[in-house]
Amino acid sequence: MFHNQPNLREISLNYNEIEDLPRFHLPKLEAFYLEDNRISWVKDGDLAGYSSLNLLSLASNPIGYLEPDALRKAPITHLFIDHCRVFRLWTKSFAGAEELKDIQLHHNQIETVPEASFVDLPSLELICLANGRINYFSPEASWNAPNLRAISLTNNSLSSFEMDGKVGKIERSDDRDPRSRELY
Repeated sequence: MFHNQPNLREISLNYNEIEDLPRFHLPKLEAFYLEDNRISWVKDGDLAGYSSLNLLSLASNPIGYLEPDALRKAPITHLFIDHCRVFRLWTKSFAGAEELKDIQLHHNQIETVPEASFVDLPSLELICLANGRINYFSPEASWNAPNLRAISLTNNSLSSFEMDGKVGKIERSDDRDPRSRELY
């Protein structure tokens, strides 16, 4: 399937019963949509044949975690793993994804964001971890991400938040300010 399509730039396989990330050799593929399937993890090497892939959407799959180095050298700029079952981030979960700008991990089951979860990502601008179970976000989680401009941790279980040695107490309120925006 798709082997004789060297100029294919986008594939949508949403709402199927796919269990593993398909391994095609499609060097010009830029966008791959695999939402609402049965993919349970992303393994090292799964993205090897996608040398031009900019957008990967794995939203609404039963993904529990990504293997460390699963995204190594993948040119992905936008990664959607929202509305899944991600329960754990590993140290260097996104290592080697140097072009990654946007990580959408909202609506997952992550409780802890450990040190170096988002390390050495020079292009990273946005991390969305809203609407989850996070009760701890390490101050060193996003070390060496100089372009990071926004982190959304809205609607989690945090009681404090520390970054750059400064601790801020988080006041919980059910009354939402209509001017506040979520990042997804």
